[in-house]
Amino acid sequence: MLIFRISEFEESIYQLEQSIQLRETVKIEHSGDGGPAKNSSIHGARAIAVDNDGSVFICEREGNSIRKIDTNGTITTVAGTGDSGYSGDGELGINATFRGPKAIRCDKNGDLLIVDTENHAIRILSSKTNIVETIAGGSKGGNGDGGTATSAELDRPHGAISDSYGNVIIADSNNHRVRIAKLNKSI
Repeated sequence: MLIFRISEFEESIYQLEQSIQLRETVKIEHSGDGGPAKNSSIHGARAIAVDNDGSVFICEREGNSIRKIDTNGTITTVAGTGDSGYSGDGELGINATFRGPKAIRCDKNGDLLIVDTENHAIRILSSKTNIVETIAGGSKGGNGDGGTATSAELDRPHGAISDSYGNVIIADSNNHRVRIAKLNKSI
């Protein structure tokens, strides 16, 4: 079992052994794509997720990107140009822009849910195609219940998880609600 700890204040990610002893430190800034993760740096780590293969994904809030450390220890950017924005739906993840992503989670299919907080959106990165799509939200507000998930308004979501049916449960932070984006794309 691997355990990771993010230290925002020390600007480090720690990988801990099961006995809770320090194993490695990764610096915080964005560099090192294609090389060993321990020699790289990231910018503003806020969340991590682990897929079924054991790869670790890092959500860079200030870096506006998602990075992956594969099982060989190599780090690459899988989503986000590093620029702040809201673009790239239907395109490869590395061409997309995000604005302050705050959380990530791997779903049962290996796809990566991305909570794009400052864009008020939940986006997904396909594990098969590496294409990014908005699946809920995309505009600020609290309206849209009963309509399509992409027409619904969210206000600074801080978390999302998929259930066993593929629905996405969203922590809609500033609306003080938990919302469900259903398989049929309604919210």
